[in-house]
Amino acid sequence: MPTTPNPQHGLLWNPTIWGTLEPTWTIEPNIDIILKIAQRELNIPNNAQCDIRFLASGAFNKAYTISVGTAIRAAMRISLPVDPHFKTMSEAATIAYVRHHTSIPAPAVLACDASNANELGFEWMIEEYVPGRSLEEAWRGMSWLNNVEKKGFSPSLQELARRHQRRLDNLGMMDDESE
Repeated sequence: MPTTPNPQHGLLWNPTIWGTLEPTWTIEPNIDIILKIAQRELNIPNNAQCDIRFLASGAFNKAYTISVGTAIRAAMRISLPVDPHFKTMSEAATIAYVRHHTSIPAPAVLACDASNANELGFEWMIEEYVPGRSLEEAWRGMSWLNNVEKKGFSPSLQELARRHQRRLDNLGMMDDESE
């Protein structure tokens, strides 16, 4: 069985029946602190009606919407420290790379903190909010031809094919120096 990585705030590694370790949240991110960070980073006045709502969670992240008045303004993704600093910085660099070098739509990173030495105690990233539904939701119940041709995936596949032709020199995470 693998050894448990160094202890990190908010993270517990639980053994699975397969002999691997699975990350688990031990505490929930504090909504009041998320609100404070959102107001500061997005220059939202203290007297503005600002609302934070849980959106979704995955293996390593929890996502929240940041609304001002009735409009969703941004999304905040809070990460477990599974690969402290590097995971968040690599994600921000990858998003910047995709936005700069492809026509694949990707939300802009508005602010991020790749350290858990902050008032929230977790790494976080605030991105443009892009409404829609997940590929998994869109894909269900559709034939392959509908998926590719009628739902607009064909241009995305063509873009991926073009990107495949421009290889990167190394394997691993992207960083600010990657180009």
